[in-house]
Amino acid sequence: MVDVSGRGLEIGPSHAPVFPKREGFRVETVDYAPAAELRRKYSELGVEIEAIEEVDYISDGRPLHEVVPYEHTYDYIFSSHAIEHVTDFVAYIRSCERLLKPGGVIAFAVPDKRYTFDACQPLTTTGRVLEAFARGQSRHSPAAVFDFIANSIDLDGQGVWTKTSTGQIKFRHGPADGKPPFDQAVQPEGAYQDVHAWIFTPNSFRLIISDLRELGLIEVDEAYMAEMGALEFHVALRAGAPGHGMSRLALSQFALYDQVTCGAQMLAASFPMMSDIHGLLLGTKSLAHENEKPDGQRLKRMNSVVARAALDKARRYINKAIKPRVA
Repeated sequence: MVDVSGRGLEIGPSHAPVFPKREGFRVETVDYAPAAELRRKYSELGVEIEAIEEVDYISDGRPLHEVVPYEHTYDYIFSSHAIEHVTDFVAYIRSCERLLKPGGVIAFAVPDKRYTFDACQPLTTTGRVLEAFARGQSRHSPAAVFDFIANSIDLDGQGVWTKTSTGQIKFRHGPADGKPPFDQAVQPEGAYQDVHAWIFTPNSFRLIISDLRELGLIEVDEAYMAEMGALEFHVALRAGAPGHGMSRLALSQFALYDQVTCGAQMLAASFPMMSDIHGLLLGTKSLAHENEKPDGQRLKRMNSVVARAALDKARRYINKAIKPRVA
């Protein structure tokens, strides 16, 4: 599905590029800071910095297609843990579409709220992304800033986990910590604050993409989706792709199911019976998916080099217990 011998654009590779230049990929990169600044930051965090490569384009708040001024150039775009940070979800995808060659693919590695410090955050809705697009939002909303700070959690002392992890949950901060940043975000001239503004599970992401496609706001549709049961999920979008094959009602139900499994895992430490319920839920969801989506096997057979490469990289993240980064 993706010819990685072609020209690629990787967004937010930081210290863990999926398509490193040193391995011969014809890729250009976008990040929020030059390589030297990234190395300083991550060396202070104890992260190995040898993998940080020179950055070709610095994100400065302008639309992506203005930061990277080469329309219809790239065979693939890979966006790793960036979509949750953008201020305008719809505009970001449309910018990616402008940069792709015909038939090109946008691939995302997206934090799965069920297995990260975002677990207690409310899911993003289509209405919220439409509102940001209608307003041309260039800064995160005060509500997003407050919710991110006040609702971030750890499970058993960690900010990322797997679907079988157990332990006590604990808020990192409280409402009093979120109020000053909220007040600053309300001010028109307040400093930009970077947060996870958009919160997804795999099926809630699918639902939003499907809605935007139906509304004619984007051209791409789902070509591939892979759940990992940890940290993130992977999705590839392409104009003319077959889509997910599910009704909007089914997608909404599965997004709710994602929430239920997340809630059961969060409650298991305090309510032991929820541990059994969580295990039961994990064992039944895959069967439900196959019953709803008769073409599921066809989609599974799709060749997605991008998703496989990202999967291998993400497994290494988990094995090394590297927490998701928040710029």
